[in-house]
Amino acid sequence: MNAIDLGIAVFIVLNGVDILFTHAVLSVGGKEFNPVVRRIYHYFGFKGVAVFKGLILSGLCSLSNHGVLDLWSIWYLNFSFSVILILMAADLFNSHTRIMGIPITTAPKI
Repeated sequence: MNAIDLGIAVFIVLNGVDILFTHAVLSVGGKEFNPVVRRIYHYFGFKGVAVFKGLILSGLCSLSNHGVLDLWSIWYLNFSFSVILILMAADLFNSHTRIMGIPITTAPKI
């Protein structure tokens, strides 16, 4: 596995975590700040959001396979996405939300 493939794999994992966090936030009445995802959720529900994420991942993999994305672009996306997920996690921990039925009671130190 080369570095670009590893970057794509990390991006896929981060998207999986984002889907879990987004579901947890929306299930307790939270707000989706991405206007595109918010509209998809409004019309198609959580399954629509999952399909949209799948399309994004497919597009990213296709761009990577055609050499459009370089290593630095992929890792920059991963870094940016990680920061967003850390902030989401802090909010979820502070709200004592359950993720996959597991109660979250302690906030991480950021």
